Amino acid sequence: MRGAVGGGGLGTGLILLVGGLLLKSSQSQMVAECNSGLGRLGQVLDPSAASNCSSAQDLSSLATAGIWLGAIMLAFIVGGLILAGLIGAGILASSRQRRSAPAAGEASVPGRPGTPGAHRAGSRAGNAP
Repeated sequence: MRGAVGGGGLGTGLILLVGGLLLKSSQSQMVAECNSGLGRLGQVLDPSAASNCSSAQDLSSLATAGIWLGAIMLAFIVGGLILAGLIGAGILASSRQRRSAPAAGEASVPGRPGTPGAHRAGSRAGNAP
């Protein structure tokens, strides 16, 4: 279930980002014409030009919002995947470490070299009068 949610978020983020970029690039020429001196004069003389320029600016703002939302969604999804990978690697490493650790009975055998109990073999604690 989590994979489907991550995949849906990734797809939605990509659609928002790519769609926003395409919309922004298609509306940039119209917005540039509307903001020029001649475009402003045309808006004063023709109400339909003013309406078209207003729509183009609104679409450009919408495209900017889509780009930001898509980028944020992608950042969260990619960050979550990286975090899940790091957590998974940590769990895998800790399970390997537990398997390679000596058993409790072996660690306390005195006199056996390489075990924590080896230093107790010659101590006086066991030979106290």
